[in-house]
Amino acid sequence: MSSYLYFIFFTLLSCVSFGQDSLLVEKLSEQGRVRGVNLDSILSAHKNQRADARVIIDTVSAMEQGSGGRSGAENLSLLVEKHDAISKDTIYLYINEYELNKSETDSVWHAIFERRQTQSLLRAYLEQYSSDIFRRDNYINLISVFKAAEVSYKTKRQLLLDKFLFDDRTIKKVKSTDSRSPTDINRGQQPAYWRAPRPEQQQPYLITIPFQSKKQVVSDYLKIIERSSVGNFAEAKIAFVKARGKKKKYRLIRAKISEAPPISVKTIRKIKRMRIIDVQLYTSQVSRALYSDNNGLLVIQYLK
Repeated sequence: MSSYLYFIFFTLLSCVSFGQDSLLVEKLSEQGRVRGVNLDSILSAHKNQRADARVIIDTVSAMEQGSGGRSGAENLSLLVEKHDAISKDTIYLYINEYELNKSETDSVWHAIFERRQTQSLLRAYLEQYSSDIFRRDNYINLISVFKAAEVSYKTKRQLLLDKFLFDDRTIKKVKSTDSRSPTDINRGQQPAYWRAPRPEQQQPYLITIPFQSKKQVVSDYLKIIERSSVGNFAEAKIAFVKARGKKKKYRLIRAKISEAPPISVKTIRKIKRMRIIDVQLYTSQVSRALYSDNNGLLVIQYLK
């Protein structure tokens, strides 16, 4: 179990690889509906079409698809439902397989930190004790402050402790025994990817075509991070990750799950002694995989 935890944490923290595996291609292959990009398959698709059949073109990124944790059947069901496709239709699905490296994600977060909105929120917090930076619609701004090398350890510590208190006061508590994620509960309905897939005979002919585009993946990366804004810092399971190094050159050396809740005296005392270098919340998908818990996994990186 210990080695499994290390693998998950260091995969999550090294980059955004948790959402970049080509689940769509791999899982749909298991359904026997993916055709290679070759002349025979394309001609076969057109040959089997009748007069009222359509050629449908869609674009996704492997990161966006993989981050949902959906099966191949569920992904195909989404495509069919989105386009109202039927078995004689052909879907050309262009899959963006570009993967952001760490320097690219660091650049994204630095750009967010430098935004006027982020600087105004941080200044209002430091000078006027404003809690606006803790609101869900400012989640990306808050996380960019946690990641910024320009922000002191003391400020990050206090931000985190105040975020615990803010969420504890303002967010409705989620029962961990509920099988839905906080996002689904807030919306009051099941997400589309939980719907049963359509019968086999109604599935269209699918041709997948890989391509590379950094711009779309950056956009998808931020969308995935924004989903974490529905999480509750005060209820999340905490993973403390110890690091060594200087400035931006860190080496992660140990990860440990805390049994104490975030707002406990024990946790607060521990955080007050830490030199925090990064904080990020991973919502129910990761947390449920480890603990059958819907409240999320809060990963706190700190220097030894």
